[in-house]
Amino acid sequence: MFTPRCAALILSLSLGLPAVQAATVAQVSVPDAVMVDQQSLTLNGAGLRKKVVFDVYVAALYTASPSQDAQAIIQSPGPHQVRLVLKRDLDAQTLIDALKEGIHNNLTDPEKQDLDPVLKQFEDLMRQVGQAKEGDIVILDMNSPQVRILFNDKMLGELSHPGLTPALLKIWLGKKPAQESLKKALLGLS
Repeated sequence: MFTPRCAALILSLSLGLPAVQAATVAQVSVPDAVMVDQQSLTLNGAGLRKKVVFDVYVAALYTASPSQDAQAIIQSPGPHQVRLVLKRDLDAQTLIDALKEGIHNNLTDPEKQDLDPVLKQFEDLMRQVGQAKEGDIVILDMNSPQVRILFNDKMLGELSHPGLTPALLKIWLGKKPAQESLKKALLGLS
C-alpha cells in the first residue's frame, strides 16, 4: 500500500535528502539513516542520556548493519556514527570530562597509556566547541582508524588511531557504559 510515509521516503531519496525520521526521543527527531565515507548507515538505536534528574543529550548510533551485540559493534572497524543532540547548555570541559570518564571506565591501564596521546588531541579538538547550547549536535564519524569530530556540521578535526573507535564506542556500549538504559536503547533492545 502506498502510504504518506512511503511517499515521503521516495521523495527524500529522489531529492538526495535525509530519509524519513525514524524516531523521536525526548522531542528530538532522529534520522533513520546517515552517510559516512559515502556509505549509508542505518539507525541501530537511540536513547536519552540522563544525569541525576537532568536530560543531557539524545544519542543515536548508526551502523552498516543493525546489531544487538555490543561487542560485535565495538570490534567492527566501521563505519559507525554516534550523534549527540544536546538537551542542555554545556561547556566543552564538562562534555570532555564525561567522554573521558566513559573511556577510562572501560579501558585497561595499557590501553589508556596507548591511547593517551590521541585522547589529548581529541580533548583539544573538543575544546573548540566552547559553550554548547541546547540543540547543538556533536557527531563522531568513525571508520577505524579514522575518527572525524563535527560540531553543528562544522569539522573540528580528524584523528587516526586503531584503538580510538573501539574506545569511543565503549563509552556507551562497554561493560561500564555511561548509562545502562542508554546502552540498551542504542542496541535497539528497548
